[in-house]
Amino acid sequence: MKPIEVTGKTVDEAVQAGLSSLGLGKEQVEIEVIDEGSRGFLGLVGMRHARVRMGPLHADPTPTGDADAGRGSSEPRPTVVPRVPSEDSADSIRGRRSSVPGRAAGTGKMGADVGVSENDGLSRGARFLEGLVSVMGLDADVYEREADEVTMLEIEGKSLGVLIGRHGETLDSVQYLVNLAAGRAARAAGDEQRVRYVVDVAGYRKQREETLTEMAIEAAGKVIRDQRNQVLEPMSALERRIVHMALKDAEGVVTHSEGREPYRRIVISPGE
Repeated sequence: MKPIEVTGKTVDEAVQAGLSSLGLGKEQVEIEVIDEGSRGFLGLVGMRHARVRMGPLHADPTPTGDADAGRGSSEPRPTVVPRVPSEDSADSIRGRRSSVPGRAAGTGKMGADVGVSENDGLSRGARFLEGLVSVMGLDADVYEREADEVTMLEIEGKSLGVLIGRHGETLDSVQYLVNLAAGRAARAAGDEQRVRYVVDVAGYRKQREETLTEMAIEAAGKVIRDQRNQVLEPMSALERRIVHMALKDAEGVVTHSEGREPYRRIVISPGE
C-alpha cells in the first residue's frame, strides 16, 4: 500500500482523515508531518491547512542470533516524523515597521497580545493594522494622525487595491476589524477610553467622497428636471451618509434610504 498525503485544519484532523482512507489504526501507520498548518491572522488571512504523509508501518523481520530472538517482535507503534514549523506559522507572525509621523515606529507582535499598545508610541489600532498589512504580504506603511475626534490610520504603498475592494467594501471591513480588535484590547487592559479609528488607503476615502458628491448633485439635477425619482446603487452606511449630507440643503429634492443591507440604497425624490 503506497503512502498518501492528506490535509486538515489541524494535524490531528489530517491524521484521522488519513487513517479513515487507509482503513488502518494509528498503531499501524507511519506519519510524517509535512506542514503543521497555520491559523493565520484571525482565521481570515494566511490560514493554511495542516498536511501529513501516511503509509502502512512495515514491521522489521525477527532478528536471528539475538538473545531476544525467542521473545518475538513487539507490537508496532506509530512513527511521527516532525517538521520544523514554517516561519509564517501563527506564533511567529509579526507586524511590519510603521512610519508614523510624530511617533516612534515599532514592530508589532501578532499573538495573544494582538492590538495591545506597548511603549513604542503606537496606538492599539495602528499596531493591529500594521500586523494585518504584514500578514497580507503588502509593501506598505501605516501612518497615524488625530483628526476631529477620530484617529486616522492611512496606508500608503504599492498595489493596495486588495485592501479597498469594490466601492471600498474591503476597506470598511478592515476598519471594522481595527476598531473591534482595539476595543477588545482596551477592555482587557481595563482602559475605559475608547478610540474610534478611520482607515484609509492612498487617499481613497477622500476621492470616493468627491465622486459620490458629484454623483449626488448630478442625480438631483435630473430629479428636478424630470420630476422623477432617481434610485442610486447600493451603498454602505458611510457612503449613504455622504450622499444625504451632500443634498441636505439642496432645494427641490429630498432623500431617503430603502431596502436591506447589503442592498440598501438612496432614493432621491422631487421636493414638495
